[in-house]
Amino acid sequence: MILRTTIDRIRREVPITKVLAPMGTSHRCGHHERMHCIAHDDHHPSLDIYPDRNYCICRACGWCADPIGAYQKVCECHGEVISFVEAVRALAHQYHIPIEETPTDPKYKEAADAAKKRTDHAFALNQLVADHYHEHLHHEIGQGSARTTAHNYFTSRGLTQQTIDTFHLGGVPHTSPAFVDLLGKQGYTPQDITTYQLFRENRNHDWQSPIHDRVVYPLHNHMGRIVGFAGRKLPNPEQPQGDTSPKYINSSESDIYHKHQLLYGLYQAKATIRKYDRCYLVEGYQDVLAMHQAQITETVALCGTALTIEHVRLLHRFTDQCILMLDSDSAGQTAMLRHLDTLLQAGCYVSIVVLPQGQDPDDYLRTYIHTHPDATRDTLIASFAPMQQDWLTHICHLTHHLSGKALRQAQENIFKLLSLIPDKVRQEQAIKQTTQLLDINYGIVTYEVKNALHRSSPKRGEVGQRLGVVGKKPESPAQTLLRHLVLYGTYRHTPDAPETAIAHWVYQDLLQDNITLKNPILQQLLEATHQAHTQWLATQEASPTTCNSPCLLLSYLQDHQDPKVCECATRIYHQQMSQLLTYGEDAKPSPTEVLDIVETQVLHLKITIIKECIKKLSQNIFNALEQNDINQYKALNQEKKQWTEMLRVAWKKMKG
Repeated sequence: MILRTTIDRIRREVPITKVLAPMGTSHRCGHHERMHCIAHDDHHPSLDIYPDRNYCICRACGWCADPIGAYQKVCECHGEVISFVEAVRALAHQYHIPIEETPTDPKYKEAADAAKKRTDHAFALNQLVADHYHEHLHHEIGQGSARTTAHNYFTSRGLTQQTIDTFHLGGVPHTSPAFVDLLGKQGYTPQDITTYQLFRENRNHDWQSPIHDRVVYPLHNHMGRIVGFAGRKLPNPEQPQGDTSPKYINSSESDIYHKHQLLYGLYQAKATIRKYDRCYLVEGYQDVLAMHQAQITETVALCGTALTIEHVRLLHRFTDQCILMLDSDSAGQTAMLRHLDTLLQAGCYVSIVVLPQGQDPDDYLRTYIHTHPDATRDTLIASFAPMQQDWLTHICHLTHHLSGKALRQAQENIFKLLSLIPDKVRQEQAIKQTTQLLDINYGIVTYEVKNALHRSSPKRGEVGQRLGVVGKKPESPAQTLLRHLVLYGTYRHTPDAPETAIAHWVYQDLLQDNITLKNPILQQLLEATHQAHTQWLATQEASPTTCNSPCLLLSYLQDHQDPKVCECATRIYHQQMSQLLTYGEDAKPSPTEVLDIVETQVLHLKITIIKECIKKLSQNIFNALEQNDINQYKALNQEKKQWTEMLRVAWKKMKG
């Protein structure tokens, strides 16, 4: 029997929007999305999808489902009826979630119910503790000259009462014997209290919190339930030099608190993130509070850990656009590079706000609001604009003052980041942008990115497959070329000649150089796209509007006599539809971009095939010499010179 923890994880981590994506396009409707219901004949969109809660419900027929139920219904619509267990196993396999099972046992239900009861018990206990800390806002905490009230500390940081209440901030007294006694009267045992390390007995046998004499930030999960606490040490100008106590102390991990899955402020931010389709990622709790108080509520922070796959998966429920707004010191810049790795692998659109030197978001906002008392949300965001850059522009500019080994290392880091971009169109655009920013030849950048991809492919594959956004291995030049011919084969190669579409040009160009694809299926698909374009020209008016429409050759390819050609074309089409559903119109390149990509891949293909031919000829020449066959040697050597000249011409075109 599959454990409930596995089922709950699937319900939590598998985005219902991706499960329903094959059934149609959804559109934004307030804080949720709406599409046609798949459970009945729906003439008007009535299925409301709530990504933040990960479920859907139809306003017309009443059908509702979580990701598992939605997957069952999607399979049913495709003519396959599967059970609940089969759906769980299929989703677990697709999203690389390990399945935990236990032998069927009458006692299992009791154990599962007991586990749920313990979890609910822990949530309720944390809520009581958070309320207790919040009530101590006006009580003195801290020691020595740092002694003050939590409320005074928060107000000194510029926080209003509304912000303090919204995030349920509080202060932790030195000891809490009376409160622990109260918990005992409500049914909580000392074991409950010590299990989650909320309180412990000190040497005086008084109950004391591990974060005593600190201000406290309750940590909410994305559903608003308190799972832990973060305590900050009060600033003390007379702090002894030997005091090595940490600035922040977080709750220990437990069955309800996992810091690698938690984003501080997400519960308060998720509605605005969905509304504006973006998220500011900052470094500290105080930065989140300052941003929210300034009405920039689409802001979250990490809880004392690096950005993980689970964090990005959680963000993907709400947006794929992330704006990094980290501290301007060296530690903040290092953290930015680490975050970029994970965000780019997940297919996120990333930009960076570069704050003035020595400032964090909290410092910047307080300074700006002090000099602009009438500042609003819009004016504050507008003030970010001169400091905001896309990630690639920012890190390329960081290399301008470098030289020698440091410059080369920085360039390799950039090539590695480029190799992590899962979308090939966006990767191609980024490579072209890099050639301009770094003033490096396009062919060299492409070569370096390809090498970086091969070096990092195990990690990239693992991360990408777990996120469900990256394939098992990168496309070859031939596969990329054929994908673009199937989707955009009617796009013009020569603006003034509609009949010279890229499908026709590629076929004739390769035929002229006597080049055939090694893979027979891809060769058949190449010939089929050329034939399909000829058929299309005979039945359609080749105007600029119709030429530059995607997927015009698809119907011809799907009717092809070879079933393998039909299968390849259909698979390419479905992959493109999936990209459009995931990334929107940004996944569809312009005609100019398609032409650039096709010409580049043709050159890549030629260079690869010509190199293989030259290698084979060199071996045959060596064999002819060993056999003392002079005539064969001369003929092969002449043929090798022809292929070498073709290689030189191809490389010259590649380097522009």
